[in-house]
Amino acid sequence: MTDEDRAFTGLGRDYWHHTVNHSDGEYVRHQTIHTNTIESVWALLRRQIIGIHHWVSPKHLQRYADEMTWRFNRRDMATPDRMNDLFACVEGRLTYKALIA
Repeated sequence: MTDEDRAFTGLGRDYWHHTVNHSDGEYVRHQTIHTNTIESVWALLRRQIIGIHHWVSPKHLQRYADEMTWRFNRRDMATPDRMNDLFACVEGRLTYKALIA
């Protein structure tokens, strides 16, 4: 689901692609086609970078995006369940050397 921007032209060849035409005042089509969710995700990532990290390097941007995605996908979970899910992902000690590699 995208808006009508030309950058998305041709996506329909490889993906199930639908658009909404924001310039014509269309923001939702058929009650399911909209860009609200992805716009919310980008807003959360921006707030995370500005409010928590203050700055991110291009080298680690994917890691910050992965963290935000993990939290976003578990936003409806109760805190204890989210913590248990986090602990289940831990594979051992992360050294500083491995972190900055």
